[in-house]
Amino acid sequence: MAAPQLKPPGRAGRRLLLDSFASLFDQGLLSALNLALGLLLIRLTAKESYGLYAQLYVAGIFTTSLLDALVTGPLTTLAPGMDDAKRQALIAHLDRYQRRLAAGLAVVSGVAAAAVVAWFGLDAHPVALGLAFAVYVWAGSLREYGRSVGYVEGRARAVLRMDAWYGVAVVVSILGLAALQWLSVPAVMLALGLSNLAALSLRPLKAEGGAVGYAEAVAAVWQRSKWALPGSLVAWLTNYSYLYLAALWLGVGASADLNASRLLLMPLSLCALAWARVARPHAVRLLKSGGHKALDRYALLSVAGLELLTFFYAGILWLLLPWLETHVLGDKYKGLEPLLLVWTLYFAVYGARWIGTSLLSSGDRYRMLLISGVMCLVVMLAATAYAVPRWGVQGAVAALTLVELLDLLLIWLVLLPAARRDAMRPPAAPPTGAAP
Repeated sequence: MAAPQLKPPGRAGRRLLLDSFASLFDQGLLSALNLALGLLLIRLTAKESYGLYAQLYVAGIFTTSLLDALVTGPLTTLAPGMDDAKRQALIAHLDRYQRRLAAGLAVVSGVAAAAVVAWFGLDAHPVALGLAFAVYVWAGSLREYGRSVGYVEGRARAVLRMDAWYGVAVVVSILGLAALQWLSVPAVMLALGLSNLAALSLRPLKAEGGAVGYAEAVAAVWQRSKWALPGSLVAWLTNYSYLYLAALWLGVGASADLNASRLLLMPLSLCALAWARVARPHAVRLLKSGGHKALDRYALLSVAGLELLTFFYAGILWLLLPWLETHVLGDKYKGLEPLLLVWTLYFAVYGARWIGTSLLSSGDRYRMLLISGVMCLVVMLAATAYAVPRWGVQGAVAALTLVELLDLLLIWLVLLPAARRDAMRPPAAPPTGAAP
């Protein structure tokens, strides 16, 4: 059976619009939840405790990035071009594959977290923290796969229902911990992990698959993930290692300042992620049908929309900052204005760069992304080593912004045009005398 054709433009456009709004609302919900939790921890815990939580949260992003490179990223590239039966079989096989990877990654993450915390004396209960972090990584990985499948299959509203239930579980558990004055880092990580487990009953996963075809599905994914995995590692190091480098040079308090200021603007990053959840499957379908001009228009409109959203949100935040510093952040986090300004510039560049990255991954251009990622990592390490000792936490964000700008120019001016030329090049004619 051939891959399904695109729906009529009007109907497809309405479906895409509804999915986009559902994804945006979903990501807004998760963003508000993350922001509220971060502000609560900033207000009620010591600066060092929030700094440790920030580093664990970023480590959780690392595990998500690994599984995205190994499973969900290639799934998003492959599945939209398949007929329903093949797509459901692929989803079922990769669910089994992802569960095994998630379990192994959770064990390694928990042991590593406990060892590092015990070595540096960052928490009084390193074993409890390691166990809680392992639960958080494992359950979060399962929920994230369900979210990815929902977006691949165009069921953004099912994802929204699952995430809404997750949000309810987080609110109830965290408020309970706060009321009992048990708001420690291990308790918070365990609450987040159990909230992920509570949401798994609503995962939009219906496919079931046996052993037949499992090896072939994993092999097909590995053809992409063998390039996506090192690219994902490099991208994570480029985007998040500054937090650990700043803590190494300036102390754990610097991590708290950096994450507190970034936290206020994190909804912008999550909006870009929401766009990609819906846009990547749509982009794959457009590429397979030869709709390059339609994809160009969609990408440019997306860039314009994200930039307008960035500066509108940053303007509102800037007006609210005095109130936030007085009533929410407290004296421990006074003077964040310069950091917020630099973060705003960072996210303005990040949004446009992220759209370009998503288009490349939709076009199966993982080698290109690896090349750009390695170049950016080298620049980031050099810029951070120069800027942080001289300008402190502001230097760390300035170095990140420089890297994003260089990556933006490389992707939009070099890599995307090269990918377009490759896609539009006619296939090579078979050699003379070859069998038809």
